[in-house]
Amino acid sequence: MFEGQAAIVTGAGRGIGRAVAERLSRAGAGVVCTARTTSELDTLVQELRDAGGRAIAVTADVTKPEDVERLVATTVKEFGRIDVLVNNAGTVQPSPLVDMSFELWRSTLAVNLDSIYLTCHAVAPHMIAARRGRIVNVASISGVRGSQKFPGFTAYAAAKAGVIVFTEALAAELREHGIRVNAISPGSVDTPLLRAVAPDLEAGMSAAEVAESIAFLAGDGSRPVNGTNLEIFG
Repeated sequence: MFEGQAAIVTGAGRGIGRAVAERLSRAGAGVVCTARTTSELDTLVQELRDAGGRAIAVTADVTKPEDVERLVATTVKEFGRIDVLVNNAGTVQPSPLVDMSFELWRSTLAVNLDSIYLTCHAVAPHMIAARRGRIVNVASISGVRGSQKFPGFTAYAAAKAGVIVFTEALAAELREHGIRVNAISPGSVDTPLLRAVAPDLEAGMSAAEVAESIAFLAGDGSRPVNGTNLEIFG
């Protein structure tokens, strides 16, 4: 399905990102796994290689332009191409608005939204030159419905809503170059992040199930799908 292709997965150290890296690797992609925690990436990459996959780790903070440029340059040097970008890096620190510092607001938007601008900005020229590419941005159902059941998620919900609209606009912009851009908005997913912020919430799906939907959007089987936000609940 992805034989001979190269994919970048951000936030690959755990949760959905890890599951996506595993899924794409099993399907034949060369996977560039990136996150801020080196130990998690090294463990993942070793597992992918032990299973016969092609994978490298690039420790990077995707809120920093210089780190993103290095990530993309390393991918091109290693694999000679970029076919798929999965923007999964994200964070949430619940806080009522009246207690939220501007620093917390900005850091939440930086990880969840600014990072997507940076990676797409860096990857797009390579995909335009190749006249093909697929970008999948991981949003959240909170970006659609505003975390109505969970107070304290205003910054997170605003960032994820931005991801969805950014995706729609970028899809229209890159369509003429043969590049598809889609978003996916999961409900509750059983990940370390969910357990940290809502330990008693019953998850609707596993990270592996979300990874299957992302692989669909990143693959050729979804060729007619562009500029879409896929809501999944399990």
